[in-house]
Amino acid sequence: MAKTKKKNKNWIIVVAVVLLISALVVPRFLRNKGNSYSEEVVKVGNIETYYTFSGNVESKNTQNVMAQKVMQISEVIFLEGDKIKKDEVLFITSQEEEIKSKIDGTLSKIYVQEDASVMAGANLCDIIDFDHLQITIKVDEYDLPSIEIGKEVSVTINALDKTLTGKISEISNTAINKNGVAYFTATLDLEEDAAVKVGMSAEAKILNESVKEVLIIPMSVLQFNELEQVYVLVKGDKGRPLEQVIKVGVNDGKNVEIIEGLTV
Repeated sequence: MAKTKKKNKNWIIVVAVVLLISALVVPRFLRNKGNSYSEEVVKVGNIETYYTFSGNVESKNTQNVMAQKVMQISEVIFLEGDKIKKDEVLFITSQEEEIKSKIDGTLSKIYVQEDASVMAGANLCDIIDFDHLQITIKVDEYDLPSIEIGKEVSVTINALDKTLTGKISEISNTAINKNGVAYFTATLDLEEDAAVKVGMSAEAKILNESVKEVLIIPMSVLQFNELEQVYVLVKGDKGRPLEQVIKVGVNDGKNVEIIEGLTV
């Protein structure tokens, strides 16, 4: 049976829908209990495996408003928490100059007061667009073929136990190497939901493999002979267990697809 290459921080999960079909295998964990065996049935079902990535909710658009030169702030137009529109005036200087917003959003933090004198580069305020959110995920270099711009992704917001639809909007062109491990970053735009807040942890699922209406059995019944062939025990003449070599396909760590060796 082929060994699956481990992915950094990736987990594969599965949804399997099954229909019972009569056939007989014996679980491995009961093999050493004398002549006592439990019966398992081959099942027909669907196996879907997913890559899973974690990340945190971020704002797609933010603006840190800074002083471009030495100035005195004569008027602060808004309060923290106010909604701001693009091109609205935020501050007026003692020279009657207007400092405007470049994005729509919420005034999350104000760093200056009226009549304050500031140096060039000083922070004046932060604006965050809470209506357009995204998450950034780390993608192992071996998983990169599984993602593409425009692909829809299922995103679960952990604190809310809510699943939203996301769409991949950006994939980095250059890998980041950390402790000898290379990974890329991908940005997922989220559908709007008022309950989702910046900073919440999220989990993204991207489809990896899918097989439908195939024979499946539990992974726990698989055994290996001295030739490293995969086999299960089936009922032979007079009910005696016999080794049946099989060929397996997609697995989720719990169930496995049977390609050859068992029939109905």
